[in-house]
Amino acid sequence: MPQPLPPIDELLEMDPASFAEVMGGQPDNVKVAVRAELAQRMEALDRAAWGNSRKLRGHHTRFVAGKLDYERLEQTQQWLAGQFHDAFAIIYADAPEAAAKCWAYEQEHGSAQTARILKTAPAMFGALRGWTFLGFKSAARREALAHAAKFDFAAYRMVFTMASETGKQLIDALKEVARVATSG
Repeated sequence: MPQPLPPIDELLEMDPASFAEVMGGQPDNVKVAVRAELAQRMEALDRAAWGNSRKLRGHHTRFVAGKLDYERLEQTQQWLAGQFHDAFAIIYADAPEAAAKCWAYEQEHGSAQTARILKTAPAMFGALRGWTFLGFKSAARREALAHAAKFDFAAYRMVFTMASETGKQLIDALKEVARVATSG
């Protein structure tokens, strides 16, 4: 007569010799049922282990893609900032002072109005490069006025602002991916 079979969890805790002794006296249908239960548990463990690995790889892929997008946005912002600096260096004798005045004006009146002033009356933000004498303008003054007239401040500002906002959203998304990946 076979000895009574302990619960499966107790069987799993046994050393191999004790397990073989308990299972050796069991009928074939019990052995098949125990093997099926063990196979099911192994499959569940395997699925959980590989599932977590796949999830982590997915989070890693999203994180790397988001990081690359953020780096591209940062490069775009740097390029746009360079365009602002270059334009102001061509237009104004003291570019940093003019940029500060332009920024202050923009905060009060908005980028569209600032763009109109920059095109039509750029001297409002500072001394222009070059000189004017009795209606004659130096080449530097003509270049400064021409560049101010064609520089699309509002478009650059809009793209810069969009890049900044998108960068902030990407940082938040990266933080969320990192949080989810480390919590699971």
